[in-house]
Amino acid sequence: ATSTASGCTATAEVTVIAKRIVCPEPDQVIPNAFTPNGDGRNDRLAFRTENISDFSFALFNRWGQKVFETDDPNATWDGTYHSQPCPAGVFTYTCRYTCVSGEQHDAKGDITLIR
Repeated sequence: ATSTASGCTATAEVTVIAKRIVCPEPDQVIPNAFTPNGDGRNDRLAFRTENISDFSFALFNRWGQKVFETDDPNATWDGTYHSQPCPAGVFTYTCRYTCVSGEQHDAKGDITLIR
């Protein structure tokens, strides 16, 4: 409480609410399959990246060749490598991202390309 020169007393109360940002798990960021077959549905591999401040992603075919790489979470992949359609199959990925809370995560997994 604070008093003024004329003897008045003032009190103030402040409530602070802190909200912890929960970072998405890797399987909520990267889909596990997509179908680049030209039907207008799931034709591009895309990422959901809420609450992420940093992102890097690399995708490899079964021979270990890097077929796609990006550090842009808004980038998408059309299922091609050197402008040629990749065959249907399983591709592996590595992903690193940082939550806006500062937590860094590494994820590895696979994505199935279905034609």
